[in-house]
Amino acid sequence: MKTPVIGAAVGLIAGLIVCGLSGRQRPEHLASEDVREVVRSTPTVAARPTARAATVTGDTARQPLERDREEQSRRLQLEIERALVSLDEVSRERAYTQLLPGLIAIDPAAVERLVERCPAGPVREQLLRYTALAWSAANLQGAVDWVEAMKDRDERLIAANEVVSQVAQTDPAQAIEVSDLFGVGRSDGTVEHIAQLWAVEDLSGALQWVQAQPGGPQRDQLLARIVAVQAESAPADAARSALTQIAPGPRQDDAVTSVLQRWSAQDPDAASAWVEELPKGHVRGLAEAEVTRSAQR
Repeated sequence: MKTPVIGAAVGLIAGLIVCGLSGRQRPEHLASEDVREVVRSTPTVAARPTARAATVTGDTARQPLERDREEQSRRLQLEIERALVSLDEVSRERAYTQLLPGLIAIDPAAVERLVERCPAGPVREQLLRYTALAWSAANLQGAVDWVEAMKDRDERLIAANEVVSQVAQTDPAQAIEVSDLFGVGRSDGTVEHIAQLWAVEDLSGALQWVQAQPGGPQRDQLLARIVAVQAESAPADAARSALTQIAPGPRQDDAVTSVLQRWSAQDPDAASAWVEELPKGHVRGLAEAEVTRSAQR
């Protein structure tokens, strides 16, 4: 008869110890080393309920968090959809600039569905643009994956251009890479403009990056725009870069002419002296013509 009494007493003491610890610690800390030691020293019949309770507590804690996230997502989607059909411009602006980024942060998949549900037209296009901007600001790879998965070519181009625009504000090199990934920005001057602004802000960084790119028309396109900026502060270096790093052809002709136009305005004697050292040929003829025009202005 003594054995059950002793077992009950031991179980009661173990229970009091565990409860005492739980009063001082948060539930997620119940698996710490000191609590595990108590469980190991407690008879099996007392350890089992404690392990089950910890599991239930963990699951129970996760469920409200998940339900809360789902409820936030549902509420944001509803508010955005209401704002999109509202005549209140302030409400629409809030939806685009505050609610949409909030939804992207907690439930990107819901944003995709939100765009898909929006009927074709100006509102859908506006939603598409703002989504691309907000998503690329928060998670560039997520935005790229979303755009790549688009089936409508026109919408894909719209979203891609917005992603490039957003990325260019902080990382021009990556913006150029994203442009080439989606095949946008080369024919309309966007990529050249990104390179030019980059060179204005960080000439050395822009030059180093473009010079490290594989040779070819795309590299020459950007280098021509960058040396035009370089001509403002170092025309001799710019002229040398245009002559030696850009392949012969129309792109090089334009680059040399552009550099000499700026150089002649700053220091016509130095520009003329450089031209006189060029070997006779097509490029020298263009350079001499540009120096002469500059002198007549």
